[in-house]
Amino acid sequence: MPLVFFTKIAVPMWLVAVGLLIVTILIYLKKPCISRNLIIINSGIIIAGVPFQPLQQYSLFFWIVGGAIVLSGIFLFIRDRTISKKCEHESKEGAK
Repeated sequence: MPLVFFTKIAVPMWLVAVGLLIVTILIYLKKPCISRNLIIINSGIIIAGVPFQPLQQYSLFFWIVGGAIVLSGIFLFIRDRTISKKCEHESKEGAK
């Protein structure tokens, strides 16, 4: 397997990802300049990728919960984009 070395660094990389997510959330709470939906998607990916051996018996649960969070984040992202496009389109028609 060419990517077997990832098994040795999975836990440290996951911890770095959680740390960066916490920093991102703190920055978002201080000044919301980061997309809330992308934070939701990243949270779901991190939950789905829990690498701890004692929790492997619950990995299906983590995949389902993380996947549901990712899908809801994608849904919210697309919904916000379509709503903003409709608003831009309506304001252009009203200006004519």
